[in-house]
Amino acid sequence: SPAGMRDVLGRNDASSDRCIIHEQVQEMAGDSLWVLPNEQWRPRKRALAPVFTKLNVRAFGGHMSKAAQA
Repeated sequence: SPAGMRDVLGRNDASSDRCIIHEQVQEMAGDSLWVLPNEQWRPRKRALAPVFTKLNVRAFGGHMSKAAQA
């Protein structure tokens, strides 16, 4: 959801802790974007942020929703 993306992309990285199952998820997902340590995630977060503007999310949000439900 747009609110969820805002929470992820807009939060203060310094206060972001990894969840208790982070290591298990990393074993399954490898070093994917979703499990990178904060220092590696920050530059990627900055690069991705422009994609998640209101206009862009409105344009592709429905497609993402359909893909998630498939």
